[in-house]
Amino acid sequence: MRLNHILISGFLLVALFVGAVGFVGIQAQEATQSGKDLESYLSGLSQKQNLLFQIIESADHSNFSRLTEELKLIDKSIAEIEQLLPESEGLRQLIGLDGNYQDSSKKIVSVHKELLDQEIVFSNAYPTEKQQRYNIRVPLFAIDDRQLTEDVGFMQYFSKETLYQSPDQKHFDEWLESIKKVRSGVGTSALTEEEKDIILDEIDAYEETAKKMGQIAIRGQKIKDEELVEIEKISELSKKNFQLSLAIEDDIQDSIQMSKRILVAVILITLLLAVILGLFMSRLISKPIQKITDAFDEISKGNFNVDIEKGSRIKELLTLQESISRTTASMKLAVLEVMKKKEPITPKEEES
Repeated sequence: MRLNHILISGFLLVALFVGAVGFVGIQAQEATQSGKDLESYLSGLSQKQNLLFQIIESADHSNFSRLTEELKLIDKSIAEIEQLLPESEGLRQLIGLDGNYQDSSKKIVSVHKELLDQEIVFSNAYPTEKQQRYNIRVPLFAIDDRQLTEDVGFMQYFSKETLYQSPDQKHFDEWLESIKKVRSGVGTSALTEEEKDIILDEIDAYEETAKKMGQIAIRGQKIKDEELVEIEKISELSKKNFQLSLAIEDDIQDSIQMSKRILVAVILITLLLAVILGLFMSRLISKPIQKITDAFDEISKGNFNVDIEKGSRIKELLTLQESISRTTASMKLAVLEVMKKKEPITPKEEES
């Protein structure tokens, strides 16, 4: 086993677990971000709902235009957030509900614009209706015809009922019928033919104005009813959105908590393996090196009888141990040779 292989394996193992920590951390971060995106998404829906209520309450085109522009910006923001939300069954249902939300929103904007347009026409026509009614009432009240006065009174009553109190087809028909009664009464009244012609012309003009204003009033009431229906739909969708969002948020929080637990577990395992790897490396490398260091210390003191324990699993250390052993043996032989040459000559050796 080579030392570089051991070191590389150790580093790879540590890198693997560090990568695992990073991956789990990223997953936790993504789950946290998903929770923030969901919160922004729901906030956008809430702002949209408030804007729709304001649009319904808007009474002029300038305010209506400002609110619809704000609505477009919120719709754009919601669409961008939808792209960031992760794929899940709950989120698909939530986005599907937003499609219905969009349909109701568009209808509210459309019909309220129509209502504002008709209110302009209504406002412009109101002075004409009032003046025409006055032109009919004054001369007819002056002739002291009880039945005709009563018919004119009903005509005024049904005009106010149709235009302001109960704008429906029933009151509208009663208003038109009351105009016909007034016309019939004028024909049998004591007025001169010239006076009758003048008043009948006023009645004809008034009837045309009444038809136009009555239709506008009825349509306006229908629009308001349609707006209420759409608002009720939006309220129901908001409740479903809220319920779904709670479930999705719980799932996201569970995912975050699970990621955190996994992250803590991976970190602890990584630390444990780092300690084990450190102890293993210390035993595998440090102990043989320490023995070699001790052997060199003994050799430096002149002790060549040092026995270096072999059997290291690391090839480089094993080679070093063998080299030191050979070097020690060579040095020991060299010292013995030198000492042998320096030995004194005995008398017997001199005589011989």
